[in-house]
Amino acid sequence: MTMLWKDNYKTGNDTVDQQHMELFEATEHLLKTILYGDSKAKKEECIKTIQTLKNYSIEHFSAEEDYMKSIKYKDLHSHKKLHETFIDSVLEAEKKMIKADYDIPSVKEFTGFLTAWLTYHVAGADQKINTNEKISDCFKNEQLSGYFENDDDRYIDYFAQSIRNLLTTMFDQTDGNVNYVSYVPDKTSLLVSVNMEGDFNSEVILAFPRKTVSSFVKALTLMELDEVDEMTYSVLSEITNIVCGNVASLISSKGMACDIKTPQLIPETYQMNDYDIFCFETNKGQINVALNIA
Repeated sequence: MTMLWKDNYKTGNDTVDQQHMELFEATEHLLKTILYGDSKAKKEECIKTIQTLKNYSIEHFSAEEDYMKSIKYKDLHSHKKLHETFIDSVLEAEKKMIKADYDIPSVKEFTGFLTAWLTYHVAGADQKINTNEKISDCFKNEQLSGYFENDDDRYIDYFAQSIRNLLTTMFDQTDGNVNYVSYVPDKTSLLVSVNMEGDFNSEVILAFPRKTVSSFVKALTLMELDEVDEMTYSVLSEITNIVCGNVASLISSKGMACDIKTPQLIPETYQMNDYDIFCFETNKGQINVALNIA
């Protein structure tokens, strides 16, 4: 059995669970392929494994959606949309890898995205199927007491809730502690930027200190972070996409329009002088959220 699989990922449906285990097994095989073997062998095995993952994902999603229909799952439309978005992302990544002749950097980028997306989806959205809950029913809707002073501060509370959900879901943090602490600049942090547009119009930067990055990568891939590479950046981009996407959903649930754009890596030297910066201490390390609200 794959080391990436955990028993708490089980949904209770044997067919769905077996397919999930096979997807994690193929993902783990891809991770190991990147590390071992000569260049030619790596390339051939990566191509083979990626094609298997792509085709099997489509097959699995079809079976999972048929199961959801059979039990009259109430959030089938949202779940199906997640599947469609994932397949679109895989096909786009495949184009990039073909253009790069499946070199290791392009495969690493795909593998980082795949590992983060699969873990969050199976541990989160898929757990809602048998309980017949909506995917969005995952937030406690509670503020960090004693900090928020005005109405605009509710937005940073949404980030706190989303980060807590990420920890609980993706990293099996049962308590999901998220505490506000004083921000201390860290020039080694890796920065990912997202534009959020609509009634909440802001550029958002998530800054991840290296210690936090190492913790994330090890938990997801079971590998020590020896270098910051394409896989590392891809994992952080997907984590940022998840956090900001959930914030957009929270804002939308309040009757306000909100959409997010594709996360972009920005230089570590980027100046955040015009941003309100909030630092959250979590069980996986600090995560800093910088907001520049228009």
